[in-house]
Amino acid sequence: MAIQRGVIPPNLHFNEPNEYIEGLKDGSLKVVSEKTPFPGGVIGVNSFGFGGSNTHAILRAQPKHPEEDKVVEKPKFSRVLLYSGRTKEAVQNIFNNVKEHVDNQHLHSLLSNQVRNT
Repeated sequence: MAIQRGVIPPNLHFNEPNEYIEGLKDGSLKVVSEKTPFPGGVIGVNSFGFGGSNTHAILRAQPKHPEEDKVVEKPKFSRVLLYSGRTKEAVQNIFNNVKEHVDNQHLHSLLSNQVRNT
Protein backbone atom coordinates (compact mmCIF):
# COMPACT_ATOMS: atom_id res chain seq x y z
CA MET A 1 0.00 0.00 0.00
CA ALA A 2 2.87 2.37 0.81
CA ILE A 3 4.35 1.79 -2.64
CA GLN A 4 1.00 2.30 -4.39
CA ARG A 5 0.10 5.43 -2.41
CA GLY A 6 3.60 6.90 -2.44
CA VAL A 7 3.63 7.42 1.35
CA ILE A 8 5.38 5.43 4.08
CA PRO A 9 3.02 5.29 7.08
CA PRO A 10 4.36 6.06 10.55
CA ASN A 11 5.14 3.26 13.00
CA LEU A 12 2.51 2.82 15.65
CA HIS A 13 3.39 3.23 19.33
CA PHE A 14 6.95 4.51 18.77
CA ASN A 15 8.04 6.82 21.56
CA GLU A 16 11.79 6.70 21.94
CA PRO A 17 14.63 4.77 20.32
CA ASN A 18 16.04 1.63 21.94
CA GLU A 19 19.23 2.68 23.73
CA TYR A 20 20.92 -0.60 22.78
CA ILE A 21 20.61 -0.03 19.02
CA GLU A 22 23.69 1.98 18.12
CA GLY A 23 22.33 3.10 14.73
CA LEU A 24 19.31 4.73 16.36
CA LYS A 25 21.51 6.47 18.92
CA ASP A 26 23.98 7.86 16.39
CA GLY A 27 21.31 8.83 13.84
CA SER A 28 22.40 6.47 11.04
CA LEU A 29 19.02 4.71 11.36
CA LYS A 30 15.67 6.44 11.77
CA VAL A 31 12.27 5.13 12.81
CA VAL A 32 9.55 6.49 10.55
CA SER A 33 7.40 8.34 13.08
CA GLU A 34 5.34 10.48 10.68
CA LYS A 35 3.97 10.10 7.17
CA THR A 36 6.95 10.16 4.83
CA PRO A 37 6.90 10.49 1.03
CA PHE A 38 8.09 7.31 -0.71
CA PRO A 39 10.34 8.24 -3.65
CA GLY A 40 9.91 4.88 -5.39
CA GLY A 41 12.37 2.15 -6.22
CA VAL A 42 13.18 -0.97 -4.26
CA ILE A 43 12.57 -1.29 -0.52
CA GLY A 44 13.53 -3.83 2.11
CA VAL A 45 11.13 -4.86 4.86
CA ASN A 46 12.32 -6.64 7.99
CA SER A 47 10.28 -8.14 10.79
CA PHE A 48 11.81 -9.49 13.97
CA GLY A 49 9.33 -11.50 16.05
CA PHE A 50 9.31 -11.90 19.80
CA GLY A 51 9.42 -15.68 19.39
CA GLY A 52 12.62 -15.53 17.37
CA SER A 53 11.14 -15.63 13.88
CA ASN A 54 12.75 -13.22 11.46
CA THR A 55 11.32 -12.30 8.08
CA HIS A 56 12.91 -10.22 5.34
CA ALA A 57 11.42 -9.19 2.00
CA ILE A 58 12.62 -7.02 -0.87
CA LEU A 59 9.77 -5.28 -2.71
CA ARG A 60 9.47 -3.34 -5.94
CA ALA A 61 6.25 -1.86 -7.28
CA GLN A 62 4.85 -3.50 -10.38
CA PRO A 63 4.63 -0.95 -13.19
CA LYS A 64 1.08 0.29 -13.63
CA HIS A 65 -0.40 -0.41 -17.04
CA PRO A 66 -3.14 1.90 -18.35
CA GLU A 67 -5.36 -1.06 -19.29
CA GLU A 68 -5.55 -2.19 -15.64
CA ASP A 69 -8.19 0.40 -14.77
CA LYS A 70 -10.34 -0.37 -17.79
CA VAL A 71 -13.60 -2.16 -17.24
CA VAL A 72 -13.29 -5.59 -18.79
CA GLU A 73 -16.03 -7.85 -20.07
CA LYS A 74 -17.72 -9.76 -17.29
CA PRO A 75 -16.71 -13.41 -17.24
CA LYS A 76 -19.22 -15.92 -18.53
CA PHE A 77 -18.62 -18.17 -15.53
CA SER A 78 -18.73 -17.78 -11.74
CA ARG A 79 -15.54 -16.99 -9.87
CA VAL A 80 -14.65 -17.50 -6.25
CA LEU A 81 -12.02 -15.12 -4.90
CA LEU A 82 -10.65 -15.49 -1.40
CA TYR A 83 -10.12 -12.40 0.71
CA SER A 84 -8.72 -12.46 4.22
CA GLY A 85 -7.98 -10.06 7.06
CA ARG A 86 -6.85 -10.19 10.66
CA THR A 87 -10.06 -8.65 12.00
CA LYS A 88 -13.72 -8.48 11.06
CA GLU A 89 -13.25 -4.76 10.34
CA ALA A 90 -10.34 -5.49 7.98
CA VAL A 91 -12.43 -7.97 5.98
CA GLN A 92 -15.35 -5.52 5.88
CA ASN A 93 -12.98 -2.84 4.54
CA ILE A 94 -11.93 -5.22 1.75
CA PHE A 95 -15.58 -5.99 0.94
CA ASN A 96 -16.36 -2.26 0.78
CA ASN A 97 -13.49 -1.72 -1.67
CA VAL A 98 -14.57 -4.70 -3.76
CA LYS A 99 -18.13 -3.33 -4.01
CA GLU A 100 -16.83 0.12 -4.91
CA HIS A 101 -14.52 -1.22 -7.65
CA VAL A 102 -16.38 -4.35 -8.74
CA ASP A 103 -15.00 -4.26 -12.32
CA ASN A 104 -11.35 -3.53 -11.48
CA GLN A 105 -9.74 -6.92 -12.16
CA HIS A 106 -6.29 -5.68 -11.14
CA LEU A 107 -7.59 -4.72 -7.68
CA HIS A 108 -9.27 -8.11 -7.23
CA SER A 109 -6.06 -9.85 -8.24
CA LEU A 110 -4.07 -7.89 -5.67
CA LEU A 111 -6.61 -8.35 -2.88
CA SER A 112 -6.94 -12.08 -3.41
CA ASN A 113 -3.15 -12.58 -3.70
CA GLN A 114 -3.32 -13.92 -7.23
CA VAL A 115 -0.16 -13.68 -9.31
CA ARG A 116 -0.54 -12.10 -12.72
CA ASN A 117 1.85 -13.00 -15.53
CA THR A 118 3.16 -10.00 -17.44
